[in-house]
Formats: sequence, C-alpha cells, structure tokens
Amino acid sequence: MHGFMFTLVTLTSITSCMGSRVLFLAPIALKSHTQFFTGIAKGLVDAGHEVTLVIPMSRGVPGVREVVVNVTDLGSQILDPFKNGRFATHRIIDLWAPLCLEAMEQKEIQDLRKEKFDIVILSNSHNDCLLAYIHEMKVPYIWAIVTGFTVTMQSELAGSPYFPSFSPNLLSGGVADPKGLPFYHRFVGVLTDLYSLNIFHNGVKKVDRECRAAGLCPADMPPLMELRYNASLVIINSIRNNEPVATPYTPAVIHAGGAHLRPAQPLPVDLEKWVEDSGEHGFILFSMGTVVKPSEMPEHALRPILNVLGSLKQRVLWKWDQDNMDNLPSNIRLTKWLPQQDILGHKKLRFFITHGGIASTQEAAYHGCPVISIPVFFDQFMNVNQVQNQGWGRTIYWDNFTEESLREAIEDILSSNRMRNIARQRSAVMRDQQRSPQENVNFWVEYVLRHNGAEHLRSPLLKMPWYRLFNIDVWLCLIVAVVLLMTILVYVTYRILKAIWRLITRHW
Repeated sequence: MHGFMFTLVTLTSITSCMGSRVLFLAPIALKSHTQFFTGIAKGLVDAGHEVTLVIPMSRGVPGVREVVVNVTDLGSQILDPFKNGRFATHRIIDLWAPLCLEAMEQKEIQDLRKEKFDIVILSNSHNDCLLAYIHEMKVPYIWAIVTGFTVTMQSELAGSPYFPSFSPNLLSGGVADPKGLPFYHRFVGVLTDLYSLNIFHNGVKKVDRECRAAGLCPADMPPLMELRYNASLVIINSIRNNEPVATPYTPAVIHAGGAHLRPAQPLPVDLEKWVEDSGEHGFILFSMGTVVKPSEMPEHALRPILNVLGSLKQRVLWKWDQDNMDNLPSNIRLTKWLPQQDILGHKKLRFFITHGGIASTQEAAYHGCPVISIPVFFDQFMNVNQVQNQGWGRTIYWDNFTEESLREAIEDILSSNRMRNIARQRSAVMRDQQRSPQENVNFWVEYVLRHNGAEHLRSPLLKMPWYRLFNIDVWLCLIVAVVLLMTILVYVTYRILKAIWRLITRHW
C-alpha cells in the first residue's frame, strides 16, 4: 500500500505541470538566434507542453505553434558591417525603442493578450517593452539570452555576480583568463562595463518613456527597470562545463547552451557526391552567417579570398547570397543554403571559415571542427578570441585582412592535426553533460510552474542598492573609524610628546 501511494504521489508531481501553456516571446531577433529559441521550444513540446513561439520568421518546428510577426528586420539595420562592425552595438541601441514599440503594436501580439498562458519566456534582445504585457498577465516569466553573460546588464537580471577581473566585457572584446586579467585589461574592462551599464540602462528608460507616451504601457505600471528584475529564471546560451573560465552563478541561472545542436545527418545526394569527389584533400566550409551578405564584401577583401581559396587543393563550399559570382575558381561551389551541422560533422571537412557567431562557434565546437574566424560585430569578437586562445582556431580581423594573413592561417591548420585534436577535445567536454540542454530547461520551467514562480531562487542582490551590495557603507564606516582612531592617536601622541618636551626644557 505504501509503495502504491509513493508511486501515485511521484506520478502526480511529475505530471502536475504537464500540458502547461507556454508563451515564448522573441519578435525581435536575428535569424541565427532563433535556432536557440526553437531548440528550447521543441524541447518543451516534446515534454508535453503547448508552446506558442512569437518570432519574426517561420522556422517550421514540429508541434510548436508559430506566430510570425512582420517587424523590421534587426539584421538589415546594421549599416555596413564590413566597415562599422565594431560600432554596430551602438546602432542597435538606437533602434531599441522603435523596434520594441513596433512589436507591441503587432495585431498578432495584441491578440495573444486575450489568451491565457501559464508562463512566459522572453528574449532579452530588444523585447523589454513586452514586460508591460507580461505584467498584465500576472504569470511567472523567464528571460532567454542568446549568449552567455557578456555584460553586467545581462548577469544582473539574475542577480548573478560578474567579474571584469577575469571575464571581459562584450564591448572590450577581450579573452577570459582563469589566471585573471592583467591590469590594463582589467582597467579597460571596468570602464567598458560602466559604459555599457550606462547606455543599456538609459536604453531601457528611453523605451519606458516612449512606451508610456505612445499609450502602450499603462501609466500606473511599475518602471520597466523594476520589472526587468522580476524574472523567475534566466536561461543563457552557454554550456557551463565548456566555458572559458569557471564562473559563479546564482541558482536562477539555467545553462542551455547549444539547445539546437544535434548529430550530423547524411548530406543531400548531390552534395555528398561533390564532397566525395574532393578525394583525399577534402573540402572547406565558408559561411558568414545569416546577417552578413557576402556579396557586399569590399573588393579589397573578396579578391584575396578568391586568390587564396582558388589556389587550394581542397574544394570550397561557400554560402553565398547571390546566384553566381564573376571569375569563380573551379574548386569553389556557391550555395544560398546549406545544412551546416551536417557539413560540420562530415569526415572530409578540413576546417570552417566563419564570422564567429555564437551558433556557428557552438556548432564547430560540438562537431570538433577547427575554424578560421573573421568577426564582424557584437559578441563575435569575444567568441573568436576565445577560440584562438583555446587553440582550435585562428582569427583574422577585417581591418588587417590580407591575402598573406589568410594563406598563413590556412597553412597553419592544414600543416598538422594540432588544432583538430584540440577541437575534438573541446567537443568531448561539450557533450559530456548530465542531461541535455532541453532536459535542463524543461526541468526548471516545470519547477517554476510547480512552485508558483519559485521566488526562493531569486538572488537577494536583485533588491539590494549598490552601496549595500558592495558594502560601501561598511567600508566607509571602517575608513572613518580608522581615520578617527589614527587622528586620536596622533593627537594623544602629540600632547604626550609636547608635555615631555616642556618637562625637559623646564629642567634644562
């Protein structure tokens, strides 16, 4: 009888939140970032939940109810990435308010306000104004971040500590170091951290003002800056046992890095034949992701690439956004679409030339493929620097890109198996997890549902003013006490010495 009751209670606890209605809001997102969101959504559906995913383009995920909204494409607003890549972040900040308000006004999102959901997952990329609707729903919500914690603005959402002393800020483009960063990098890290906090906080406040002015946010709603810290969890696209340095996190931070990753599948027949015909030399994959249009690459960069790749014994599969290219070398094949993970896992692939986006970097690591990275914007600089620091790739920057630098990087990879062996080691570490990213997310989403928002997971740092968080008041008190004590000691010593001097001079 006791065994039966135990089984009944166990089954009840397991199924108590099955079939929950989950709303996943990511109306403003880059195409590559939606892979992370769809990976999470598919995992929740497989666990028995009903998921409504709001995204700017259809991904065709089985079982997921997609709501596609017609908003301005975020990627199209990055002027000229080949010239302004390092400053693209500032451009995106300027677009924060107008893009978010545009999303709020979409009929599809307005209609969803009439439905009932049990929990909401919200992408942190420019979607802050939607907190107004979540506040209206009165349900728990979870942040989803398409990177790891790259700035304090992200880690503070979970009240999780962020250390510029060994984890560089996204804007500084540095490399995390388990031994700690040297003074110069720590100095730059602190400055960029303060700078990024300022521009991000001001960005949220601007969204708040314009949202209220447009009548989309009610006047009696708490400030968005306050609502941002009410999340039950923060899901990050990072793999804890594969991070560059061991980093402390609060319990509300959930690692789901590589939720979209999967083993390689057979290639389409025609592509497989082309690959097999490469013989013993194999082939190279070249892709700059979904945002950058390679056809807009300046001639001074395109010509060296063609010269170098055209001279290789390997074949080259190049993701290109046009139907053809003038003077294309015979060993290069252009394609507008390719099954990237299946290609990265192919035995004949020698290396991957990439822009260093988070999805491509994770896929290369998962499949144990060495890379040559040519970063363009955002977190790509941090990603590729870390890959090079770990020893399984090389980095070339556009501002010093030459035919010689590309040829030297290619020869470095092809001349030995050193980078491939390191890449395979990173892959083994990456795959060695207690449970899959989807299973991890499923457990914690259901945990929040079971425990009515799981407020006990929230860090006390979220409610503490900065001066209490860093014990500034305590340190000031100690400094004042020490100064006061030293002053008293100096004064007493002075009076004693003065009295002694008087005695001496009196009896001289």
